[in-house]
Amino acid sequence: MESFDLEPLNYIGQATALAYTWLKCGGNSVITAFCGLGNHAPLEEVLMTLHVTGIKRLMKPLNFSELKKAAGNIAISPVKPVVGAEIFAVESGIHVDGIKKNPQLYEPYPPELVNASRRIVLGDMSGKSSIEAKLKEYNLVCGKIDTVKILEIVKQKSHDLHRAITDEEFCNLVKMIGCAGSAEKKISYSRYNTA
Repeated sequence: MESFDLEPLNYIGQATALAYTWLKCGGNSVITAFCGLGNHAPLEEVLMTLHVTGIKRLMKPLNFSELKKAAGNIAISPVKPVVGAEIFAVESGIHVDGIKKNPQLYEPYPPELVNASRRIVLGDMSGKSSIEAKLKEYNLVCGKIDTVKILEIVKQKSHDLHRAITDEEFCNLVKMIGCAGSAEKKISYSRYNTA
């Protein structure tokens, strides 16, 4: 029996879906390329699709650093699925709250699976949960100071700056209004069941 390879090209943004369907329906192999170079199905997207759907589970975290180096001067969008630097950055207060309670509701796989980390961004879309998470992350104790008041200040500062505030700006802000702590990172919210 002959074996065929599928080489789906990504002219209309469907190469990952075509590769996945081919393999799901019994195809032996697909031709892919890191970040979809040459307009092929993106290797990292196909691998994660197979993992998330349970067709082929990853046995260890993916590390694309060598492929990124080999790819040279290609610009990788910060929101590129699987390999983008900002894919686990979250600002919305309701999302932060949900991630703290059950990350699988908002993320199809844990950041550690692709050697990434979750990052809470503070800006005008943040909520009380975002402030509480950042205080805990930097081991800052605010005693009687209400997190709602801190949130108001963060939102105003973000609005004034026309951007999210940095972690350093946040730590300086809460210390200025009377919070104490080490301002050293302390925790992560990894509660995935990777089985």
